[in-house]
Parts: sequence; structure tokens; C-alpha cells
Amino acid sequence: LPPWTRFPSNLQWSFSFSAMALLELVDKYVEVWNTKDASELQTLHAQSSCVKLADGTEFGPTSADVGKGWVERWAVDSVGRELVDVFTCKGSSVCLVWTRATGAEGSSAVQYLDVMEFDEEGLVTACRGCAAMPDSDLAPQLKPLVAKYLETWTARDAAELQKLHAPTSCAKLVHGVEFGPADADIAKGWAERWES
Repeated sequence: LPPWTRFPSNLQWSFSFSAMALLELVDKYVEVWNTKDASELQTLHAQSSCVKLADGTEFGPTSADVGKGWVERWAVDSVGRELVDVFTCKGSSVCLVWTRATGAEGSSAVQYLDVMEFDEEGLVTACRGCAAMPDSDLAPQLKPLVAKYLETWTARDAAELQKLHAPTSCAKLVHGVEFGPADADIAKGWAERWES
């Protein structure tokens, strides 16, 4: 398996999806998102769900709030999204989604990374924007960098993981746990988390 689909065997979730099932869920989400149909998008969210964009904008804590938030956002930002790749972790209901903006002049110069989490029914419980970045010569290098990060994380190598972070950086986990504001804090945080 590619490095981004491997996970330590002792890590367990109460439920999980296959990589193919996650890809189908994400593909459907992006397809509906591009129609700008808020009521249809709401049906893809769990009743209790939230969206946090890379710029800090938040919608939630209900699917109705998410739909309303996207309507307001689409009023000022009507670009579409093209799915580039989905990174999955075996035995998980969480994935990293890489998309590229489409449809407006200059919009193809922006790419997005989002972490999406799904419940047992395949509904989105959380979507967190990690980054919105310009498309540049570095864009083709993104996939191997993400793969390297996930491979290093899977190996539980805190020292190597620290090298992959900027000196001032942070990590925010799904359940509100945060490591930072320095790369050493992230390495220490993960090392402690792996031991527990």
C-alpha cells in the first residue's frame, strides 16, 4: 500500500471506511458543493456538524448552519472546486482532501487542503480547512510531501516529524487537542499521544 494508506495496527476507530468508500463520499461532496445547492449539501452533513475554513471562517454546529454559511460564502466567492486527490488512513473515517479552485479568472491559482471526518452513516461531521495556497511550481511536490508526512507519522518518529514542521507551527486534532506553537511542541505532543 502507498504510505498515506498505512496506519499502525494498534490504532483503532469504532468504525472505518475503505479508501474507495471515502473517495466516493468526498467525490459526491465536491460534486454537490459545485452545484451551490445548500439544501442538498446539508443532506451530506450529519445533524451535528461543522465547517472551519482555512481563513478561520466557521459554520455550525448544525447542518442547517453549515448550509446557511455556504450560501453566504458563495454570494461573495462563486468559484468551483476540482478534486485533485484524497489521502486516506487505513481503518479511519478521516481523510485529507486536496482540491483546486476552478471557474473564475485567476481562481486556478488557488489550491486547498481540507480534513474531512465522517460518521458511521457516511455523513460529514467536520470539515477543517488546513491551507489555501497559490498554485505554483511547488504544487507538484505537494503529494510526496503529504505522503512523507503521513509515513513519518505512521512510523511514530517524533524527531523526523519535527523536521517537517516550520519552527513556528501548530497541530490541531479532531477532538480539540492542540500542539504548538513550536515544532518541538508538536514532536513532544505526538510522542506523548503515541505513548498513551
